[in-house]
Amino acid sequence: MFGNVLVLGAVIGEALFVVCSRVLAQRLQPLTVAAGISVLGFLMFLPFALWEAWRFDLSRLDRADWINIAYYVVVVTVVAFLLWARGVARVPAGTAAVFTGVLPISAVTLSYLVLGEPMRVAHLVGTACVVAGILVVAREAQA
Repeated sequence: MFGNVLVLGAVIGEALFVVCSRVLAQRLQPLTVAAGISVLGFLMFLPFALWEAWRFDLSRLDRADWINIAYYVVVVTVVAFLLWARGVARVPAGTAAVFTGVLPISAVTLSYLVLGEPMRVAHLVGTACVVAGILVVAREAQA
């Protein structure tokens, strides 16, 4: 139950993120919005990162670890936020919010393909619901 409450909190946070991104994207350049998101995220997590770094021996990281970290910094943080800021400036917040449903679909799919986790009926039903929601929004946009 606690995990579900945490996921619900994440969904609420994501909804607020979509709405706030849309408002900011109307007034600021996408690069400014993406940089602001990155700086705020950095500042919010810095105390926790310093606490973890204090107890973690960074010399344990090998070359592959540093490459993965660099990928995460460049692609997941910079490129993804920049693309998000550009996209949300061009579509209604409701449309952008529906497309955030692709995130759990990709997570379920990759957890199945990469991690070998089971694909359950609930995952397939949830995926079908998300795809149906996206199709409904796309159809309304065309009308």
